[in-house]
Amino acid sequence: MGGVIDVDPALDCSRVTTLFGRPYPVQFRNQGAIDAWTRALENTEVWRRWQDPGTLCWDIRQEISWQLEHMHPMSLVPKQATEKVTANRRMLAVEISANLKYHLNKGTVIEATAA
Repeated sequence: MGGVIDVDPALDCSRVTTLFGRPYPVQFRNQGAIDAWTRALENTEVWRRWQDPGTLCWDIRQEISWQLEHMHPMSLVPKQATEKVTANRRMLAVEISANLKYHLNKGTVIEATAA
């Protein structure tokens, strides 16, 4: 993993809560998430690596999780909330990585994983 990058602006517009009749990846893009991630990472090795067709969602998810942990350490989270925060971070990393991979692959089918 690289160094800590301020991805808070990208995180702020990454959670899709309302689809407005659009497919999930389209709404993700329409609410500005792709542009925000591009601005946050455009001159980094991370962004170049994510654009490689061989990069998996899993790789992107791991980097996002690492960034979240280093930007907002769990040690700062109240003990009674750690389980919920951990689950929310994991889900957010899954959502973002899938949507970014879809966008970076120009809308092509991404790798299939067992459910």
